[in-house]
Parts: sequence; structure tokens; C-alpha cells
Amino acid sequence: MMGKSFQQTGCVDINDIEFKIIKSPRSVIASAEVGVEARHCVLNITVQSTSYRSQYQNMLATIELIKKQIGNKS
Repeated sequence: MMGKSFQQTGCVDINDIEFKIIKSPRSVIASAEVGVEARHCVLNITVQSTSYRSQYQNMLATIELIKKQIGNKS
């Protein structure tokens, strides 16, 4: 369960985002899938992050990418 501070990050409501685990370049080495794809259901924005070594870090990165995309659309 996510805490209150994580539920709403800036102008992005976490409940509007679907997360999916994807393969990353690190999957071959560590045999762990740590990449994350996120889709903002309301705005239909899809982003991916495979840069970090943990799913959690990649999930946070996708939220930031979505926030940037929303800022660009304004």
C-alpha cells in the first residue's frame, strides 16, 4: 500500500497511472525484470524507464516523465 505522500505527486494523481513491469538491459545480466512502463489513463501518455537497478526507482522515474509530459502539453 502506498503512503499519502506517494498518492499525489505534484499535479499527477497516482490512481490515474497503470504500471507494468518490462524487460530492461539489466534483465539479461541479473535475470530480474526491473524496467517499468507507466500509462496515464486519463491523458493516454505512456513512458518507460529502464535506467535504474530497482523497479521502485524506475517507477519514480516514470512518474517524473509523465509530469514532464503534462508540463509540455500546457
